Amino acid sequence: MAFVLTSITIDLMTLLYVVLALLGAAVLVALLILLIKLIKTLSSVHILLDDIKTDIKDTTGKIPDLVEDVAIITGNVVDVTDSIAVTVPAIMKRITPKPKPKVKAKKAQNAEGVIASALVHTLLSLLSSRDAKKKDRSTAVKIVHVASRLVSMFTKK
Repeated sequence: MAFVLTSITIDLMTLLYVVLALLGAAVLVALLILLIKLIKTLSSVHILLDDIKTDIKDTTGKIPDLVEDVAIITGNVVDVTDSIAVTVPAIMKRITPKPKPKVKAKKAQNAEGVIASALVHTLLSLLSSRDAKKKDRSTAVKIVHVASRLVSMFTKK
């Protein structure tokens, strides 16, 4: 006798259990592969740490000496900045021109001083606009102002 099956019936719950079992097996295989790779990585890291263990000990042994050197250097920097804080105001006091008292009668100037001051004032009038404020001056105007101060220091008696 021969049996011929014409239809196969599978319950949905049975199909769901089979699919879940296959998915679980796939996840277990993936986790096993990841675990093997993790073990290889950890063993490589362990080997690397064993190789550089002596270098790490030597470096950490030098840290206290380095900290002492840094403390000495920062102390020197503090000393230098303290001396700068004392000397710079004295230098600036000597460099900055003192305001001169206004004299009603003009002193006689030599011809070189008159020409130099006229030239400087002409350059200033050409370079600066009439609406410009002192903050908005260009670099060239600032240079000419400094030059005029220098010329006036040497030409006036």
